[in-house]
Amino acid sequence: MLSILKYPELTLAHQTYDIVEMTEEYIPFYLAFREVKHLIRLFDRVKEENPDLFPQVVFVDGGGVWHPKGLGLASHLGVLLNIPTIGIAKSLLYLPDIPSTVTYETIRSQMTPALSYFPVRGDSGKIYGGCVIPRNAANVEKPIFVSVGHMIDLDTAVELVHATAKYRIPEAIRAADGGSREVLRSLSEEEAGVQDF
Repeated sequence: MLSILKYPELTLAHQTYDIVEMTEEYIPFYLAFREVKHLIRLFDRVKEENPDLFPQVVFVDGGGVWHPKGLGLASHLGVLLNIPTIGIAKSLLYLPDIPSTVTYETIRSQMTPALSYFPVRGDSGKIYGGCVIPRNAANVEKPIFVSVGHMIDLDTAVELVHATAKYRIPEAIRAADGGSREVLRSLSEEEAGVQDF
């Protein structure tokens, strides 16, 4: 599901999706090789049918450089589309370079309203991304994990998350998640209707 929102209103401008069969084997941390071609097809459709709605930046439900190979789905997609992308993960991904002292508890203890994000730095000095609690989201205690995808720096990525998140997750990802669930619900109802005959 690809959801395109207007900014700054954060209203839905366009959605498109395909029902696909995944034929590639699931291998942890190689998600992009299963999914990216299907996502590219959605972007190509928008470019062809609604070029004025083609996004300027893409939020991806997946990692960017905060990935065991340094190239998660957000980075892979950004490189292929040649567009700025931001990786959004809902849980903390531990990598061998990330100190064991980086935990949900230590992150929460460091987060303050004045702090835009808590940077996650490896022992090597590499910054993998930032732990973010969107400033406009009420009653959110659990951070999301933002990483650079492609053609964007971490500070800008974090500010875009703050600017587009009414809740814990940025609105573009929430719209895609909600749209996907609605499509699946409709398909289930259609199947149930066919079986009633």
